[in-house]
Order: sequence, then C-alpha cells, then structure tokens
Amino acid sequence: MIDLTKLEWGLQPFKTGNYLAVFGARTIWDGNKITFLPDRQQFIGNSEAHEVLCNWINNKALPKLKQYITDHHWTGATREIYTDETWLYRIEVSPNGSHGYLYFSVYMKGFDEFPTGKWSGNFIPKIGETVFAVVNDIGKCQILGYYLEDGWIGVIAKPAQPPEWFVRQNGENAVVYACGPTPMLKSVAALCKEKNIKCYVSLEQRMACGIGACLCCAQKTRDEDGEHMKHVCKNGPVFDSEEVVF
Repeated sequence: MIDLTKLEWGLQPFKTGNYLAVFGARTIWDGNKITFLPDRQQFIGNSEAHEVLCNWINNKALPKLKQYITDHHWTGATREIYTDETWLYRIEVSPNGSHGYLYFSVYMKGFDEFPTGKWSGNFIPKIGETVFAVVNDIGKCQILGYYLEDGWIGVIAKPAQPPEWFVRQNGENAVVYACGPTPMLKSVAALCKEKNIKCYVSLEQRMACGIGACLCCAQKTRDEDGEHMKHVCKNGPVFDSEEVVF
C-alpha cells in the first residue's frame, strides 16, 4: 500500500486509492515548455513500476496535456485541474494560480498484494516473478502487481522484449538524463537523437545573479519559432537536449 503522506511534491489534495506507484512534481512552466527539476519531483513505489509509469507520462500523458493546455488557453493564473484517467493510470495537473509552475500528481493503480476476488489461473504469480504470456505474442514478462475488474483479479506485467504492437501503443521505455562537461553532453545528445531516445541534459554555466538578469549564464536554444537565448539559472538547468544549441 502506497503511503501518500510521504509524497512531498505534487497537486494536493492527493487522491486516495490502491496504487502500485505514485509520481508527484512541481515543474517550471513558462506557458509553453514544461521542465521537470530533479529536486522538485518524487516517486513512491518499486523501480519496475516507476519505469512503466514514467514511460506512460512521457509518451501518452504529456502530449495530451500539452494539447489541452493550448486548446484551453491556460495562463499562469489558471486554477483548473486537468484530469485524465485510464484503467491503469490517473493524472491530475494544474498551475494552481502559481504564475510559473505546473503541479503534477500521477497514479499507477493496482495492488501490491493479491486482492480478494475471482481468479481463473492455475497458480498465483508473485510480484517480481517472470512468467510467459502466450496472449498476443507478449512472451516473457515481469509481474508488477494486481488489479480488480468487475470482481475478477488480473495481473499487471512488463514485457521483457515488447512486440512491435506494444511499442507502437506505449512507446519506448528509455529516457536518458545526463550531467557533466558540455562536450560530453553534446555527444550524449547526438547519440540519443541518432537512436531516437528521449534525453534531458543538466547544463553547467557560471551564474552570478541567479534570477536571469545579468546574462552570465545565457544559453542558445531552439524551438519551432527559431533560435533564442535562455538562462540556465532561470529556465533550467535541465533542458530537453533537442532544444539546446551546443
């Protein structure tokens, strides 16, 4: 059972329920770009569930959220709560009138102990155990937890080698986070672009004022509108590697 009282970041009040994993964050939001800061986010749950939850956030939840923000003309003063829910996930996001932040609470539903209900299997797989799923060519997969649907018990599993249809629906799992010297970050970003892997880089620049006024930490970036100068202290230090002009 997830203890939500241990979650320090996210959109409150937190929604009570049975969860395998929970992610909370306070992100930087300039009206367009959403930046997740390492020290302003928190995950509760096992590591395998964390990977699956982050994959859903990056590949499914964020694109829908960004489109919703655009369509509904959100501003820093907005207090509306965006909610999206599937049988396995729930996400709640809001600026909460903060003028510069987006608060995230994301839940992966399920039970970390075998629940009471109807079960049609010949044996009960344990969490962390590897089983072979014949249906839809899934093959070997790791048990992450259990769920209930109309009184029936099901399992939540992560494929070891996802078939093509699974990747098309859910996206790749890999995300790279890098920090270090600029030449190294440039090489990592180039490699990730070549391999089509999402990459975030934490830039190192000299900082003086810390509020974006002195231009000491100016960094050239790019987006769909062209190239712009941003401040590592104010807009970063973590950037999507695709937007950094090294």
